[in-house]
Amino acid sequence: GQNFRSDDRVLERMAEEALLRPGEACLELGPGLGHLTRFLLETGAKVTAVERDRDMVKALNAQKLEGLTLVEGNAAEIDFAKAAQADQVVVVGNLPYHLSSPILFEVLDQADHVPRAVFTLQKEVVERVAAEPGTRESGVLTVMLALRFRVESAFEVPADLFPKKGSVSWYTKVVQLDLEAQGQLERVPGQVPQRLRRASRTIHAAARRGV
Repeated sequence: GQNFRSDDRVLERMAEEALLRPGEACLELGPGLGHLTRFLLETGAKVTAVERDRDMVKALNAQKLEGLTLVEGNAAEIDFAKAAQADQVVVVGNLPYHLSSPILFEVLDQADHVPRAVFTLQKEVVERVAAEPGTRESGVLTVMLALRFRVESAFEVPADLFPKKGSVSWYTKVVQLDLEAQGQLERVPGQVPQRLRRASRTIHAAARRGV
C-alpha cells in the first residue's frame, strides 16, 4: 500500500468507514504488517487478508492474529468472494497508485459480491473517481463506478504521516447503490450499460497490462 506511518487514530477511522458488523466478511488487500488489520478484527468481522509479499506473509503469520485468515496472492487479480469464502464481502485496502485503477476495475467486475469497499487512494485518484460524471475531472471509471456505487471522499490522511514532505493521500469510500437506485439503473436503455461494461472490460485488461 501507500507508505505512511502508523497512526492509531487514522487506522481506527479507516476501520469505522467500512461499517463492519460482527461476523460480516471483510477482505483486506495488501495488509502489510497488519496495522489496519488489527482494527478490522476488533469490529468482530470475519477478516481475510490478501498479501503477495512473502516476507510480509511470514511476518503476519508470526503475529498469530486471532480470527485472521491469510491468503497469499495478487490483490489485483483475486476473486473476492472465493478468497473470503462468502457471497458478500466488504473490501478494504491501502492501495498503491499503480494498482488503484486495476483494483477499482476488479471491484466493478465483482460488484455483485461487494456491498461496500473502502480504500486509501492518492488525492488525484479520489478527485477523479468521486467527480460528477460529465465534468472535466471525470472519465470512464467515474461513470462506471457511479452506475453501481455511491462514491464519497471520507477524510484526508495528514501529510505529516508521510515520509516525503507535502505528500498527501486521501481516503475514499465506495458504497453500493441501494435498491431504489439499482432500479433506476435498470431503466437505462439496455445497450448503454452493456456498452459501458464492454468498455470497462477493455480498459481493465489494458490496466492489467500496464497500458
